[in-house]
Amino acid sequence: MKGKVVFGEFARYAFFNVAGMLGISCYVIADTFFVALGAGKEGLAALNFAFPPWYLMNGMTMMLGVGGAARYSISKSPGVFAQTFYLAVILGAAFSFAGLFLSSDIAAFMGASGECLAMTSVYLKILFAAAPLFFLQTILVFFVRNDGNPGLSMAAMVSGSFANIFLDWLFIVVFGWGIAGAAFATIISPVTSIFILRSHVARRRGVFRFFNGRMDLRRTMDVFSLGFYSLLNDAASGICVLAFNLIVLKMAGNTGVAAYGIIANTAIVVTSVFNGIAQGLQPLASDRFGRGEIGEVRLLLRYAAGLVVIVFAAVYLSVLFFAGPLVAVYNSSGDPSLALIAENGMRLYFLSLAFSGLNVLASVFLGAVDRGGPAFAVSFVKGIVVILPSLFILGRFFGLNGVWLAPSVSELLTLGLSAFFVRRFFADPGR
Repeated sequence: MKGKVVFGEFARYAFFNVAGMLGISCYVIADTFFVALGAGKEGLAALNFAFPPWYLMNGMTMMLGVGGAARYSISKSPGVFAQTFYLAVILGAAFSFAGLFLSSDIAAFMGASGECLAMTSVYLKILFAAAPLFFLQTILVFFVRNDGNPGLSMAAMVSGSFANIFLDWLFIVVFGWGIAGAAFATIISPVTSIFILRSHVARRRGVFRFFNGRMDLRRTMDVFSLGFYSLLNDAASGICVLAFNLIVLKMAGNTGVAAYGIIANTAIVVTSVFNGIAQGLQPLASDRFGRGEIGEVRLLLRYAAGLVVIVFAAVYLSVLFFAGPLVAVYNSSGDPSLALIAENGMRLYFLSLAFSGLNVLASVFLGAVDRGGPAFAVSFVKGIVVILPSLFILGRFFGLNGVWLAPSVSELLTLGLSAFFVRRFFADPGR
């Protein structure tokens, strides 16, 4: 009976979080589709050059949202939100400065040149100028969810994403604004989410006090430590995208980078499902861990891992048989070289998802049960230590096929470390 209750609670949280994360990933897909439609292959390449700095900013927002909300779930202290908000203001302002004054330099550093450089610079300038909105949206989404309202968090994320998709069409297709239109559509998305979340914030003023005492260094470091694995996951993704871009650019030019953009952006949808499952587990695992109910923590992890495996199996079968039609959605010009590279790459690259979903789940789980160090280690090894050597070595000896297979090697090796830390936690959960 207890197992059914735990599963029902997990299913509820997982459903809302997966739906919300899918909503977020949909606007990435929409950006890719409409940019390809309005700016062609060069626009696709420019969008992919902009992803590494975007991942860094998104990782910062996730670090604050995940870390702050996890500490609130464990401690129930209302002052945690205010401290997280102070950090969001500071970091958001720093990214706004970088966008307004350094966007061209950042785009050039990412490898963009010529027409791609101009488009990447415009996209980053608009996006980073609105950074404080993204920070506020993310911390509200996570705190509202962990405060017992996952349905509203999901509604906020999905509504923001659908607003983005509609505005992508309006700004790019109807108004003809190109990649700038994609950026403007993206920055309106968090405004929609914040507007929806305001009702919960207004009802729970005891928790959501934007100003509650001075900045507390100890609490700041606590939030950073619990959410740092999320930053590292996204920062590592950004580094990987940068490395992929530079290597693929050398092997296959902007056509290769555009093909990689199609592959990576399609994979984001699946990764978002894995993140949704993991984030559905996080508040429940933190709550049970805080109450010392380790048996239920184990049950929750098993349910989440089983769901990850089922999702991967369904996705990979789809990619195996329908890679061609998936690529054709973005290849509006019918470029045969783009289609060939992207279809082959998608079938090889997606093999890595068999292991990456479990690694994402392990890092989120370890952070949820107050094991920030192991969560960091899994993210660091997964995102930097193993993937970069795998990418350069396999690319050197096997060309593009080696590049597409590098993530599978990296994720498989990391999975051993994930299993070690999870087993160690259950062997001594009170440590």
